[in-house]
Amino acid sequence: MNLSIKKIAVVAVPALLSLSSFSAISKTASFTASVEVKNTFELNVVDQLSFGKIRASADTSGATQATLVMPANPNASAVVANTADAVIAILEEGAPAKFTIEGVAAFTELTITDPTETDITAKDSAPPGAAAFKLGTYEYFVVEGADAGSLVVANKIQVDGDGKATFTLGATLSTDGSTPTSDYIDGAYEGTFSVEVAY
Repeated sequence: MNLSIKKIAVVAVPALLSLSSFSAISKTASFTASVEVKNTFELNVVDQLSFGKIRASADTSGATQATLVMPANPNASAVVANTADAVIAILEEGAPAKFTIEGVAAFTELTITDPTETDITAKDSAPPGAAAFKLGTYEYFVVEGADAGSLVVANKIQVDGDGKATFTLGATLSTDGSTPTSDYIDGAYEGTFSVEVAY
């Protein structure tokens, strides 16, 4: 009996020694992390703002103004409001300006900053003190985007799932309210404006 026990003990000890002789093996791998920043996007003018062809008369003895509202909604008609001394009459309809936005992350909300209210003056030489027009009261309409078919609220526009949007800009054209010394002359009147879209 004792001999049998000793044999078992002798056989068991080398097994324990063999297990304890293995050392841990590890490997490491290197990797890189990268990111590309693209804060820019595309804002393009498709159509310029046109108030069409009109007959206009300014108040040269006071400060009353006639107005022509060009809605941002391309399916809506322009609206005229006149006074006794300032008149606008539409001869040919105009159209709102149109812009496209591209290259924005999907469903991002952007902010539109209104252009500065500026004069629209005769392209040809006009007499000193001649009447000019004033452009202001801007509004925007989403043609394509997350809220297509609706007016822009609080100057916020959201692009669609492809990061794109198309919107139109409407505004109000007003006759000169600064008591000009002479009335409008025939010809084209023009002004340059900037609209800003930002994150």
